[in-house]
Amino acid sequence: MGSNGTIALACSSVAAIWIAGTSIARAQEPPPNPGSAAAPDAPAPAPAPPPPPTEAIPPPPPAPYAPVSSAPAAYAPPREQDDGSRGSIVAETFGGVVGYALGAAAGIGILYLAVAGESIAGLLAGIPLAVFVAGTGLAGGVTVGGDASGGQGRFWAAFGGQAVGGLLSLMVFLATAGDDETSVPLTLGSMIVFPIVGGVTGYALSDHPRDR
Repeated sequence: MGSNGTIALACSSVAAIWIAGTSIARAQEPPPNPGSAAAPDAPAPAPAPPPPPTEAIPPPPPAPYAPVSSAPAAYAPPREQDDGSRGSIVAETFGGVVGYALGAAAGIGILYLAVAGESIAGLLAGIPLAVFVAGTGLAGGVTVGGDASGGQGRFWAAFGGQAVGGLLSLMVFLATAGDDETSVPLTLGSMIVFPIVGGVTGYALSDHPRDR
């Protein structure tokens, strides 16, 4: 009994030492890596799918064709421009002389009727009317002659010019009224020349394209 107890105690001691050493050895080992332990059992990742094929971008469609219209464009008349042409002074002067002669003849007839009526009122009305008719004939003749030669002057400009000439001839008459030898020729000459020169000058100053 004593020897058996000693053997059992010795075996128990050896077993206890072996168990203690095994526990210490396990405690000193590094902990297992969960990833490495599970790696053999985990399935391999599936390969990435190939990229889809690149589709070629079609070129843009061509612009729609617009047929060229064959219809003629609307005609726009050119604006009248001043091309520098002027009426002929000779034609204007000739027309003024002819018109003045006709107007003066009509004016003389009006004065004759006014004097024959033996009325002061008729004479006072007849003199301005005769002067107006003579001036209208002169301005009309200048305008017709100027327009016929390519001019584009104004009738009323010619009428105003001959009126200024008539006033100048009246001033000549008043200045030479005391001298019988020079009064008559100077007055008649100024009454013929000054209105014609004035009418031609007025027409020439207004000779440019007219507004239409």
